Amino acid sequence: IAVLGITDYFSIDNYIKAKSFQGAGRLQGKYLIPNIELRVLPVTRSDTPINLHVIFDPDLDIECIKREFLRKLQMQYQGANFTADRNDLIALGRQYKSNESLDEFCAWQEGIGQFNISYDKVRDALSAPCLQGHFLIAVSNKSSDGNSGIQDSALRASRQEIYRMAHIIFSSNVNDIAYFLGKGC
Repeated sequence: IAVLGITDYFSIDNYIKAKSFQGAGRLQGKYLIPNIELRVLPVTRSDTPINLHVIFDPDLDIECIKREFLRKLQMQYQGANFTADRNDLIALGRQYKSNESLDEFCAWQEGIGQFNISYDKVRDALSAPCLQGHFLIAVSNKSSDGNSGIQDSALRASRQEIYRMAHIIFSSNVNDIAYFLGKGC
């Protein structure tokens, strides 16, 4: 294994940690890539948001990713705005659980679990000049948590738009592979 995509929901904290390990002499000879996994709307027919990955250029400034991407992703809950910043996710988790003293890690996990945004907000956040040309978007194609799970005819245009913004399709289904290679119906 030569390349490791360090993947977290709405975070690059473990990528930063892995880079510090590398700086201390571990993970030598490995190329590390920051990969932020998101759950985006609309939901699949099993009421699960779609898994979308934004794989960033490892040469991109970490602060640019935090400032121009994570802090630009926003959702509302009970009249309050929350971003994908760690502190906001903690606040969302505490507000969702109606428990201001909820342990920070538990609140963060709860906030991550509730933070769902529309795919167009992802596209808007990625339009920041410092991010241009420094990311790839990958989308799952599983029917349970992937783009092919959108079956409602009123959402087919949304499904097509998600495919259009994706550079990579995650699928092990032979029929999907043939379709996306232009060899299937």
